Amino acid sequence: MAFLGASAPPADPAPLPPCGKQATGAPGIAVAVEFQGVEGALLDNVRALSSLHRLSASSDVSAEMVARLVQRAPGEARTALRPFGYYEPHVETKLEKSDDGWRAVVKIEPGTPVVLVAQEIEVTGPGRDERLCSARSNARRCGPASG
Repeated sequence: MAFLGASAPPADPAPLPPCGKQATGAPGIAVAVEFQGVEGALLDNVRALSSLHRLSASSDVSAEMVARLVQRAPGEARTALRPFGYYEPHVETKLEKSDDGWRAVVKIEPGTPVVLVAQEIEVTGPGRDERLCSARSNARRCGPASG
């Protein structure tokens, strides 16, 4: 079935480039990412939340995409450190041209973690007189009744 004024599709349409790739047909570049200053669980979480680290698994990326993700890296690193109590890390990035692509260095100084040393719970409102929450000695057991 043909529509009025519609022309037939081209016999061999040009393929569209993948999202974030160069449309010029130029080959992509490789990206090596190095995280400095963190290790263990902190490093694992930084890598897990890093767009740049995920992109480094691909050998076909544009220079513009690499630059954009290097700019995003400090915020992603800060977000990754928050669950561990590091709320004011200092993060620097450096992007260097290498023989086979790019080398991105993310230098992280986590700073001092916030540590919870004491807690005090005060129940206000209608539940303050509940038997489970009324005595200070029961503060650890305060919560919904089981059963």
